[in-house]
Amino acid sequence: MEQQLQTVYRELFQRYYSPLFAYASSMVGDDDAEDVVEEVFADLWQRRHRVDFDGPMQAFLYRAVYTRSINVLKHRQVSAGYLQQVEQFHQQRQDYVEHPQVIWQMERAELMDQVDTAVSTLPDKCQEVFRMCYESGLKNGEIAQALNISTRTVEAHLYKALRLLREKLRPKSGSD
Repeated sequence: MEQQLQTVYRELFQRYYSPLFAYASSMVGDDDAEDVVEEVFADLWQRRHRVDFDGPMQAFLYRAVYTRSINVLKHRQVSAGYLQQVEQFHQQRQDYVEHPQVIWQMERAELMDQVDTAVSTLPDKCQEVFRMCYESGLKNGEIAQALNISTRTVEAHLYKALRLLREKLRPKSGSD
């Protein structure tokens, strides 16, 4: 029985491969036509025990090639749409990153991170006075009253904080 199926299958392959290839090629082109026809024959072989080889095989094979060719075309369309979306996303991202306002915001955010890191290294009281002044916007007298210290002490802490921050945030020269 198996030998007989192999013989029938081989005869179908020899008889229909070329015309099926030409049919598939007219729909999907030569590159994909070979894959389409080979997949149809591979599927036929896998289902050989359930297929009626005495029936109208030509119509069956052409319909199978047509269906697989349509699937290839649909896949191409989906892939092309996906690639177009990816390209569009990358272009928008590139436009966004190259925009001067965006670059300025990124540089500002990086600078603010550096300042915040430097402020966090200040002595506790100095840091507290600095944050109350520059982050909360309080005046020296308000800070003095809130911390129960003199205005002169507030000024001394601010002076010290600014001096230390200038040292920490000074651009590094290449000769250091």
